[in-house]
Amino acid sequence: MDLAYRRRQMIRRGSALVVVLCVWAMVRFRRLYNSRPAITYGPLSARDEQRQRNLSFIYNSTDTHCVELLRMRRAPFFQLCDLFRSRGLLKDTIHCNIEEQVSMFLHVVGHNQRFTCIKLTSPIEGPVKPLAGSGEGSAG
Repeated sequence: MDLAYRRRQMIRRGSALVVVLCVWAMVRFRRLYNSRPAITYGPLSARDEQRQRNLSFIYNSTDTHCVELLRMRRAPFFQLCDLFRSRGLLKDTIHCNIEEQVSMFLHVVGHNQRFTCIKLTSPIEGPVKPLAGSGEGSAG
């Protein structure tokens, strides 16, 4: 009796193990089948270089140009960035430093726009026309 009971118990455990492995394999293959292909990005160096050129253009330009873009002169801008950095309110990330985060915020809030701006300026081409539908009177 004891031997037959142990045998049945081993069969139950073995069948439970087989069921668990089958369910795991089914879930695993279903995830692989239904998953989307990963998005691959190209090299970001060209985009990063352009971003750094635009930021250095803003930071190294005159105060009047900085006021046009950020609604703030350069000295108070850097003091504000240092304040955020010293108090730990903002942190540099691998994609964006504190100065860039603050300049994006000031640009959007200062122009009362969402993702378009009143005056787009390129360091090479000079002033550029506003985007279509981003009139100066629109509230965003």
